[in-house]
Amino acid sequence: MREQGRRPNGYTYSMLIGLVSRRGCSNSRLAIELIREMMRHGLEPSDVNYSCVIATLCKEGKVELANSLYGRMSKLGIAPDVLAYNCYIDMLGRKRRTSEARLLFLEMAEKGILPNVETYNALVHGFCLIGRLEEASAVLKEMLSRGPRPTVVTYTVLMRALCGQRRLDDALKMLDDMLQKGLEMDKFVYGTLLCGLCQVSRLEDACQLFRQMESSGFADIVAYNCLIDGHCKMGKMEEAMKLFAEAGVKGVEPDVPMYTTLMCGFFRTGNVEAAREVVRVVVKKGHQPDLIMYSALIEGLCEMEASQAAEELMHAMLIQGIEPSSAMYTMFICALCKAGSIDKAVIVMEQMNGKGLKLDVKSYRILFRGSVDGQWKAEETSREPTAAFG
Repeated sequence: MREQGRRPNGYTYSMLIGLVSRRGCSNSRLAIELIREMMRHGLEPSDVNYSCVIATLCKEGKVELANSLYGRMSKLGIAPDVLAYNCYIDMLGRKRRTSEARLLFLEMAEKGILPNVETYNALVHGFCLIGRLEEASAVLKEMLSRGPRPTVVTYTVLMRALCGQRRLDDALKMLDDMLQKGLEMDKFVYGTLLCGLCQVSRLEDACQLFRQMESSGFADIVAYNCLIDGHCKMGKMEEAMKLFAEAGVKGVEPDVPMYTTLMCGFFRTGNVEAAREVVRVVVKKGHQPDLIMYSALIEGLCEMEASQAAEELMHAMLIQGIEPSSAMYTMFICALCKAGSIDKAVIVMEQMNGKGLKLDVKSYRILFRGSVDGQWKAEETSREPTAAFG
């Protein structure tokens, strides 16, 4: 346009600002530059222009720039729209600046902007992130008394926080309240509570909830994984295997994470052969064990002091083109030290160094203090492979 001697008008700038403010292709730096260019050309940005830019800044987490633009808007008597306020409050909450988020929320009413359910949800989420659940609950009560009506998302956010603080009775009560209010449940709210119950080993309640999920059509592979994991952590492998078999019968195809959960359970109960059989089944079924499964397998073997088996597994990984991680090497080195294979442990550390993998000083000291005798410490101190330290 400029090449033809035509100057962009306000509509053109608005289109451009809207374009660079869209989700997935937002560019706050360019959006701000467009605002400045408008002003240089004597064009006054509209309320919508400012709202787009402040929303973009918030999506990118640029707090100070958002605060600065908001201050300018206030001086001009311009209020962001509800979408921009939602982004602003959400950003402040995620940055743990909930006091500022709350003040901004109160300012909305003063400026005639009516908060919607997303506004309230952002505020609830912010309070939950910093563990101020009483204030989050107060926001929920405000929604119930004055509106807008809470959604399943509102409850799920608060329920997740309650589970995180191990307040499972309060979370269960919240589920009852949701059902009484006729809210339409989804797999996320059920899954949040199911995992919370399993984490505190309330398996009886978890199984009861799982059957409730099943009757509602939400007993998917994630739910089965969570419940199987709960039983494995308690050493209840017979019940875990029954759930595993049930999943297959009901058309829920086991995935690598489910097999990994079972494998860890068998290691936890000292059944090394059963754990290794899980891996064989995975390969037989055409699945490719992932790094998490290999890591869990190596950890289990090392804890069982089966360093030879761990070494063979790491060699097999390399043949398959899977590079063991620093954590795997660390576990293997520890197992070698416990087995008294100090020279081999040093060689493995040197191999790590050659691959650019690092073992931090703290881990090094933990591995060698107490896993080797005083003679090794005295003789080998000078051989510490410092190049392997991160």
